[in-house]
Amino acid sequence: MYALSAQYNTPNNGMSRKKRRRIIAALRLIYALVMIAKEVMS
Repeated sequence: MYALSAQYNTPNNGMSRKKRRRIIAALRLIYALVMIAKEVMS
């Protein structure tokens, strides 16, 4: 998961630190929901 969010941590990407942090939080939330869904399905 950290590898997925690492691409948003590169400097000079034109995004503020707060906005980038929000995107990473959203990715983690989506990832968690996917994992929960897999657990429920199995």
